Amino acid sequence: MKDLFQAAHAKSDRSGESRWRSHGGAVGAAIGGLALAVTLAACSGTTSTDTTAPATEATTTQAPTTTNARVTATSIATTSTTIAPTEVAAAFVASVGSSIQPAIDLVAPGAAVDLAGADSYEDLEGWLEWNVALGWSQTDVDCGNAGASIVCEYTYSNPWMEQADVAPHRGSTYTLQVGDGKIMSIDEDLAFDAFSPLWDDFKAWITTEHPDAGILNGDEPILTDEALAQWHELSAEFTERLLLLEAGNAYVDALLSLDPDELDRVAGGDPNLYEDKYLQAWLKALHYRLDARSCDVTRGRLNCALEGIDDLGEALGVSYVDGFAISVSGERIVRIVWSTSADPQDVFDDFQDWLRREQPELFAQSGACEGFFQRGPTPEECALAWLAAAPAFVEAAS
Repeated sequence: MKDLFQAAHAKSDRSGESRWRSHGGAVGAAIGGLALAVTLAACSGTTSTDTTAPATEATTTQAPTTTNARVTATSIATTSTTIAPTEVAAAFVASVGSSIQPAIDLVAPGAAVDLAGADSYEDLEGWLEWNVALGWSQTDVDCGNAGASIVCEYTYSNPWMEQADVAPHRGSTYTLQVGDGKIMSIDEDLAFDAFSPLWDDFKAWITTEHPDAGILNGDEPILTDEALAQWHELSAEFTERLLLLEAGNAYVDALLSLDPDELDRVAGGDPNLYEDKYLQAWLKALHYRLDARSCDVTRGRLNCALEGIDDLGEALGVSYVDGFAISVSGERIVRIVWSTSADPQDVFDDFQDWLRREQPELFAQSGACEGFFQRGPTPEECALAWLAAAPAFVEAAS
């Protein structure tokens, strides 16, 4: 979105400089290289944040030097001529993302508009609707007089940021002029650095997953009724994508933490969690080392590539691809199902067959591999028994 806002502001940049501001500017998983393909199905919708400032009664006091948003656009839209100009400005800023018509009612028809995504009064309603679609929230509004203008600083956030663990970001401002209780001009200066990576991710996702979506004209949002309906749908879908990424990454983090309590915390609702704990014990016993990791969602499927090695993988000279299917309810993992294939193919199955034939006592009652990848009590001992047998298997197979 950085280029979008640069373009939106370039036309009215009176200083000739950029108005852009930046403040900083599954058994086989234990064997060899590890790659995961994770499928998550979210069972909940997105969340939204109520950003409307609490209402108070209208006041006729002299405008203060600075003021926090204490009134809503709804509460003063019909009485704005009796409200201090800073209160009118603060009410408008706080309303962005939460209301449309009350915010419009605070703006004089034909007002000069220079916003991130809109550059005319005629675009204002669509721009406000777009912010609602994004779940945009502007809080901690602080307005003060600056000559003939009012400057309002605020903190922004939205559900994308929440799901991606990006903290609410302060430092953006609106410069407004208010006359006779109406806003005569609005000029936005968005400190976009906190949101920029998510916006870039969204644009790449739209290009890949929804190439026919008519919501962008180059880098600017399309604000027609049809496009805005799509903005609502696609913003919610993108929020869900971020939820899936967060849940999947949390699961992988818990697995590789080698701490069974972390698996309980992240995936305690999964009835088959014992399988993952068995795998985790193998990873720990065999000194699994992660070399590289990447995750992305494509058409509702979360694919995580984890490349690493452990002692058994080194002994066998093989890697494995593990497929995970994860079901999510709300933000809680409730079901994990995984399967494994080997590269080279069948090495793991051949090794297991060889062990069952040559060392059947391992899998017998009280053997190290009793309850193999089920509810066996000694996964670490089982992993080390496989490691000890690996040289003999490699020699027999050569």
